[in-house]
Amino acid sequence: SSGHTEDCDEAYRDRPATCKSLMGGLCSSLLLRRVAWWTAWALWMNPVHGLAITYWQGLVRSKNILSDHNGALLAIMYLFAAIFTFASGNAAALRNKSACLVISTMLGAGLLLVKVVDEYKELQIYFWLLLYQCLFEVTTAICTFQVGDEVTRSVAATFAKPGAAAAAADAKRMGHAANGDSPGRKPSLLLGAGLPDVVRDIQTARLTILFSATAIASGANENLILLVTNRSASMDLRFDHLGCLLVACAGALALARCLEATMPSRVASARRLAAGQDAAIEPLLSGDRDTLGQAC
Repeated sequence: SSGHTEDCDEAYRDRPATCKSLMGGLCSSLLLRRVAWWTAWALWMNPVHGLAITYWQGLVRSKNILSDHNGALLAIMYLFAAIFTFASGNAAALRNKSACLVISTMLGAGLLLVKVVDEYKELQIYFWLLLYQCLFEVTTAICTFQVGDEVTRSVAATFAKPGAAAAAADAKRMGHAANGDSPGRKPSLLLGAGLPDVVRDIQTARLTILFSATAIASGANENLILLVTNRSASMDLRFDHLGCLLVACAGALALARCLEATMPSRVASARRLAAGQDAAIEPLLSGDRDTLGQAC
């Protein structure tokens, strides 16, 4: 019992270093080009989609369409979205077109929401909503694939550097030795057997903190958008504002893409910075992770 208490106390003392490692990993992930583009996409598309799916029934009612086909429409929306998402499984072919996809899909989603507001017939409203839902779901699948692929490749490339793998494995062994574990009793901690687990765990940690931070920021944006749009009396104006917001974001991202194209040296410098942070963070992260694992 006393030994367990000591392990917990040590884990609590190491928490600042662990948090620093995780935040450093988050910053390194956001410096990756594709991750940065798709994070910008998610920060605005996710909250707008959440509000649109929540209030689209009120929009239909506001146009004096009283027939209730909501359940059928939702089922069809997700069915078609699933089919198109499955068809887009070869998202790797789109790896070099992240910026184009982000800008075009955000612009398309904004225009579709504006088009929904302009329609007054039930069939046309449902048609444009169906297109919007399919666009969002398919692009979300591509976004998730590309972000995961980029982060895992970055971590793997870091461990491919000379000395990086050995340093991470040594940090892992030292973390267990500090808790009274000997390498002889834990053969999986040796370099050959332990390193793949280290790489996978760091990849998982990077993706977890990235997706969690994105979800929190998206939730904050959704509350901010809701606070602004609730001042509009009609549903038409609210959906118009949502569509115009996405169009404006797409315009801002298009401007950012133009600036990116004119400043390749700065982009390359940011990538080198991300790689340098990875090399400094990985051994610390692996050691902190094992210390917390022993305590729990």
